[in-house]
Amino acid sequence: NITETIKEAELAEEEHEFDAISALGLNLVIIGCLLLAYAVKKFRMYYLPESAGALIVGMVIGGIVRLTTDDLTLFSFSPEVFFFFLLPP
Repeated sequence: NITETIKEAELAEEEHEFDAISALGLNLVIIGCLLLAYAVKKFRMYYLPESAGALIVGMVIGGIVRLTTDDLTLFSFSPEVFFFFLLPP
């Protein structure tokens, strides 16, 4: 049926747009962490390690996302992913 095909195409387009925005956000966070690490080294901020700067960037971005987004399904925690991919053997 042609109406079902059109609806599927619209859903696919919405999903693609969401994925593109998510990828852009992830890239911006990574760039922000790199710029902060560069600033820490350039201005010799010995009281702030690079890892602490990355944590601060993550907390700020996470706070902004939490305040502006109602649907947090992208940011849900999966124990299977943690145990199989993130936890070292």
